[in-house]
Amino acid sequence: MQYLVEAAGRRADWMRNALRFAWQLMRRSTWAMLTAPKKGATWQHLAADLGLSERTVANLYAWFIKAGLLARAVPGTTVRYRKGTRHGLDDDG
Repeated sequence: MQYLVEAAGRRADWMRNALRFAWQLMRRSTWAMLTAPKKGATWQHLAADLGLSERTVANLYAWFIKAGLLARAVPGTTVRYRKGTRHGLDDDG
């Protein structure tokens, strides 16, 4: 990860913030490598602890996702298992 951050060709303060951001995400993750809001893995907590703005935290999240260092796990359901769709026979839009 440090190689990718350094290879990004950004300013020294951005690289320092990116590495600090990665460390905070690791500290606030579960054993299954999912960030845990109960451990303070929200944009507000991360921004406050890192001394950055929420916009900077959002940009760091976006860069880490684009670089392949983070993946999104979006909770939800599929039409097949949703109530009222007759097991996916009806499309609910």
